Amino acid sequence: ARWETRRYRLDRLRSVDLILEPFAYSSLMAHTMMSFDFGEDGRLILSIEARKETGETYNPIIGGLNQFELTYLFLDERDALGIRALRGHELYAFPVRANPLHLRAFLLSLCATTDNLTRKPQFYHIIRHNCTTAWIEHADQISNEPVGRRLESILNGLIVELLHKRGIIDTELSYDQAKRAFRVDHKVADAITDEDFSNLIRAGQPR
Repeated sequence: ARWETRRYRLDRLRSVDLILEPFAYSSLMAHTMMSFDFGEDGRLILSIEARKETGETYNPIIGGLNQFELTYLFLDERDALGIRALRGHELYAFPVRANPLHLRAFLLSLCATTDNLTRKPQFYHIIRHNCTTAWIEHADQISNEPVGRRLESILNGLIVELLHKRGIIDTELSYDQAKRAFRVDHKVADAITDEDFSNLIRAGQPR
């Protein structure tokens, strides 16, 4: 592991992408992440995960039995996406429609929970606190149309389709067209060593 200290100016936060990583065994299940765009400060990914200790292996059944702590990981985008793409995983980066003030409030809420977890740990739970339901709870606090806990947040391979139906994904494309347009894993593998990584993997994406 390698940890870095970075600074991001909140007034430069301009957009966020919802990253979808479908599981190989079923497209109904996925890992989701948030990629925050701070303009010239670069991008920062948040991945909410089950914290596995040395020797532990994640299992969905065990993930519902309070066996793993909940962790919020802030990651370099090249690292977070690169390791997944090089393992052959599908990756999609869907742009999200978000009011700038709401987006800042959303990120600050996520940061506050991250900080609180150091003092009051929580368990990861595949239904109550998974990689998707956790950030949905934060988004719902500032939304006029909250998602809540529902089938699409548990079978979270479906969450982007739900948000697309609600107009939250920033595109005029149909959902099937958007999936093709915003798939990035092949671009990630090609651009992994390029300094302009984040822009290159999004090059040519329509709205």
